[in-house]
This record gives sequence, C-alpha cells and structure tokens, in this order.
Amino acid sequence: IADTRDPVDCPEVTLAYPRGKFPNAITISFGDSCLRRNDHVFSGTIIVEISAPLHEEGATRMLTFDGFAVDGILHSGTRTVTNIGVDDNGNITFSKEVNVQLELPTGQVANWQASYIIEQTQGGLTPEKYDDAFIITGSASGINRMGHDFTAEITEPLVHNVACRWLISGIISTEVTVEGEVLTRNINFGYPAGECDNLALVTLSDGTEKEIRITRRWW
Repeated sequence: IADTRDPVDCPEVTLAYPRGKFPNAITISFGDSCLRRNDHVFSGTIIVEISAPLHEEGATRMLTFDGFAVDGILHSGTRTVTNIGVDDNGNITFSKEVNVQLELPTGQVANWQASYIIEQTQGGLTPEKYDDAFIITGSASGINRMGHDFTAEITEPLVHNVACRWLISGIISTEVTVEGEVLTRNINFGYPAGECDNLALVTLSDGTEKEIRITRRWW
C-alpha cells in the first residue's frame, strides 16, 4: 500500500514577497486534512510575519493561527521571537513570548503564557545551522485542560544543540494546584549524563523519582 503521508502539496507554503525581501510573511496551509509522518493530522493555516533578517537586532518573527488544528485540537494565539541584541557574554540573544489557547474536541480549554530568553552560545559566526547551540531560561503559567492552574520555571538553564533532537541538560520545575493542594514536579533533562538522548528524570512532590522517555522534541 502506498504511503500517502506528507504529500508534495501538504502543506502548501507561500510567501507574500520574494524570498529575501523584508518585511515578509510566510503562509503555511495544511488544508482540511494533512496526515504527517508522525501520524498526526494537521489542518488550517499558520502565518509567520517577518520584520527583518533574524540576525539583525530588533528583528521579529510573529506566528499566528488561522483555524489551525492538530488532531482536532484548535490552536489560537501568538508566538513571537525578537532579536534583543548582544548580551554581556557577547552572544546574540532572543526573547520568545507565547500566548496560546488550545480548544479540545471535548470542549475542554487550556491556555498558557510564557516568556523565555534564548542565548546563542555556538554557531553564531557560521552560516550552517547544525553547529548552533543555545541556552534557554524563562517561565510559563496557565490553566490546563482540567481547569487547574499551573506554573513552570526553568530552574537550571536548558541546553539545546540544533544537531540533537533532544535537550542536552537543564531542569524545569512545575507546580499544579489541585483542590488547594500544590503538586510539584521537577524534570531533569541532563539525566543520566547530559548526552543527546530522550531520557529525563522526573521527581515528584513526595520525592519519588522516575525515569521517562521524551516522545517529542521540546523546542
């Protein structure tokens, strides 16, 4: 049987102006149904507005959704990346602001707001992407699909190498409030040895530790 996932016309990507002209906008249209190679069904449209080349200070990339859904889960809101210049370490840094809502087919709604700082620590002087490396700090908060408030804070900077599918190291600490009780969970991506793998160690409120495998890339 022929594999029809990710056909040539799915998604359809168009630019408002020729590549290299700024400002510009990229429209990524998945149509009514697009079965991806990860077996998830995408639909609707993602729009990315580009102000200038991202290596220029002040340049922005703003992503919005138009009827975009994954497996029937409708996305709305914005994600914005801004080049905020060179930091005290001499590295290009970016801010990432997220304000997103998910509406499930069941009628449940989840939302979160996040603010991150991304510092490029390697690869900034080369045109290749696979030698790029970043450290990420920041926090997020919102309401999950069960209606519970949550927060997430990067308590140890996340290390992301473009050549690796997974986070190399770093810790995210989360809190979820359920009926007045605050439940904590720490996720250590540097377990067991800070290598390129999908293993992480979760520590629960009672101190219980559990090894997990990450099923999708974080970034």
